[in-house]
Amino acid sequence: MKSKSIAVLIPVVLAGGSPASGAEWQHYVNVRFGTSADVPSSFLRAPPPDNGDGQQFRSSDGGSVTVFGGMNPMAGSLADYRRFLKDVLEDDGWTLSFTPEGRTWFVLSGNRDGEILYHRVEHRTACGADLLHHIEFRYPGNRATAWSAIVERGAATLDGPCE
Repeated sequence: MKSKSIAVLIPVVLAGGSPASGAEWQHYVNVRFGTSADVPSSFLRAPPPDNGDGQQFRSSDGGSVTVFGGMNPMAGSLADYRRFLKDVLEDDGWTLSFTPEGRTWFVLSGNRDGEILYHRVEHRTACGADLLHHIEFRYPGNRATAWSAIVERGAATLDGPCE
């Protein structure tokens, strides 16, 4: 278990049953990069990408959790990668309202057209910022309360080795 704590801010929109209420969890580990996180076992696996960098899991309410690893395209600077990803998301129409960061991690979270996004990126200190571990949650805004436990557990269990 990681010793650091994470901040998770999930807007409360409407109460409702969680797709993971009382559900069991599975621990997904990506073979290519070793990126791992817990996801509800009731979520269905989407077809994996051809490059083998991760896996998307889909819920019955239209939400998804994507866990993946990848090399930093910004030549080792986590701050530069954060700015790049923030620009990409904003250019894609996301309004980012929660953007905390630490020395080895950052979160970009916001909404677009009634959907909520929570994207967490981490790296291991020994890796510099070359190998990055990601978890991304996308879900209907009217299901924010139901998704809060999923986001909290998934983000807290995001992990991966340094290659």
